[in-house]
Amino acid sequence: MVISSTEAECLSPENNLALSSVTLNLTLNNQNYTDEMVRFLFYNPPNVMDAAPLKGPIKGGTDVHIWGNKFEKNRNLKCIFGEKVIDAKFISKSHLVCTSPNTTRSGDTKLIVKYENDRFESDVLNF
Repeated sequence: MVISSTEAECLSPENNLALSSVTLNLTLNNQNYTDEMVRFLFYNPPNVMDAAPLKGPIKGGTDVHIWGNKFEKNRNLKCIFGEKVIDAKFISKSHLVCTSPNTTRSGDTKLIVKYENDRFESDVLNF
């Protein structure tokens, strides 16, 4: 979609590879393409399937085991409990451990896993 004379928006196609880089060119007529090529990186964000325990005291300190897939050791994984960001401990590509932070209120909290500074994150699990 052409936004303006200097901006266009494209929807990336589905890609199920763990990590891959492709060349991105732009055309408006399927004949002429941009001279400058841009690299676009596909990756699959982490996927959370289960966590245990699903309860802990408001003072924090509970080791929460998280199971899923697409956890990558050297990608600086983070657990987000509500608004609090905690470093994740990598156990395997399908297992992480995060220590719950303290909070001022009891009740359900969203638990998200993501790579630091990435826009995309895991599915939300209510903790």
